[in-house]
Amino acid sequence: MPWKPANGRHAIERATASFIFRDGLTQHAHNQAVNLLMRSASALGLNETVILPPPVQLNFVQSGNVPAPIPQHVVGPPAGRSVRRTDNGKPQEDALLTSDLLSFTTYAYERWKPFHDRMGALLQQLFAMVSTTTAISEVRLEYWDRFDRRPASDQDEPLTNPASQLLGPSLLSETGSWHTHVGIFRDLERDRRTLINANVDAIASMTNHPQTFSGGVTGQARIYTLASTQAVSDQNPLGTWDIAFGEFDRIHHILKSVLNDVIHPDIATAINLNAQPLKLR
Repeated sequence: MPWKPANGRHAIERATASFIFRDGLTQHAHNQAVNLLMRSASALGLNETVILPPPVQLNFVQSGNVPAPIPQHVVGPPAGRSVRRTDNGKPQEDALLTSDLLSFTTYAYERWKPFHDRMGALLQQLFAMVSTTTAISEVRLEYWDRFDRRPASDQDEPLTNPASQLLGPSLLSETGSWHTHVGIFRDLERDRRTLINANVDAIASMTNHPQTFSGGVTGQARIYTLASTQAVSDQNPLGTWDIAFGEFDRIHHILKSVLNDVIHPDIATAINLNAQPLKLR
């Protein structure tokens, strides 16, 4: 099989699970959450701290006969805080808190359950604290997959699924470099909806630059997928840990189906994807 997953058994280079806040945290709430983040992360071996600079905000105000608006600095939201675990300088895990987001990222994904359990251990107390001051507007899961093309003399199956619902027909036989993006909303209940995103970048080795890749790789496919549950009412339908955290299992299986819809069935079998067919209606 010429298309090889980046990590042997699977293609996931990075996975991120996030809670998005409806309203930004106040400085006081943010400081309390940072202190808890540091304690929770340290207990799991994440000890390298990075303080993110606060975003610069400008308001432009028209004054008198001045021909151009005058920029005025505005106090922005609190600076974000990232706590990481590295191995020989390479990031392995990252917990991130900003004024409107709480997330956990792994760069060493193995299987869903270890990732799911570890993010739960890290984020549950933080969720409990944050949800007393602001509503949760979105539960989001993202995957970054990579496949490297290493052609074999007797095999040359394509990258894409010929029965894909998400890819345009013109892409199914494309052998050069190409990009596609699709985003779909689906109503879940009256107070929630699901968003599905898929981005595919196929990169072929250029004829005039045959060393685009190394190690015998002649092409690369990078697939970014996102699924999220979004609150669409003021009733805070994602306001409890059991409901919000439970959504990760649901959207994880959606993303397996999305990847299964995009890649060729032989590739899906090779990485033991075991996904259900994608249902768009």
